[in-house]
Amino acid sequence: MCHSCTCSTGQINRKKVHGCSWFSYPVHLQEIMAKKILIIDDDKIFSKILKDGLTKGGVKHEVTVAHDGEEGLEKVKQERPDLIILDMMMPKVGGIEFLKKMKLFNITPQIPVIVGSQLMDVEKISESVELGVKGYIVKSDFSLDNIIKQVENILNKEG
Repeated sequence: MCHSCTCSTGQINRKKVHGCSWFSYPVHLQEIMAKKILIIDDDKIFSKILKDGLTKGGVKHEVTVAHDGEEGLEKVKQERPDLIILDMMMPKVGGIEFLKKMKLFNITPQIPVIVGSQLMDVEKISESVELGVKGYIVKSDFSLDNIIKQVENILNKEG
C-alpha cells in the first residue's frame, strides 16, 4: 500500500519499505528518526565506508568518527551518541579499555555499543559482553548491509 504525506514545509522524503511499496516520510519526521552514531576505529577506510553507508539512503544518521579510543571518549562526552561502533584494536586506548572506562563512568548502560575486530576472539567477545556490548562485528566477514541491519536492529530495540 502506498502512503503519501507532506509536512508544513511541503517537503517529502521517500523511503522504500518491504521492497514493494513507497512510503513517504515528512522531512521533519525523518530527522526525529535519525540517530547519532559514533564510529571509533583507526581504520580510516573502514570508517569512511561505514559512515557513508549510515548517512546515505533511508534514514540518514548523524555520524561522527574518532580514530582512537582516547578521542572516542572525548566525543562520547561531547556528542552523547545513541550508538557506538567500536574497534577492539586501536592506538592509545583499545576497545576493552574504552569499555572499562565507559563502565567506570556509568555510560555503557545508556549507550549501546557494537564492537568490531579482525579476529573471532572468544575471550575478547566474552569480556566485551560482560562490559555491556550489544553486538559484535568480525571485520574479515565485513558486509556493509549486515552491519547497517545490525545497527538499525539495536537502535530500534533501544529507541
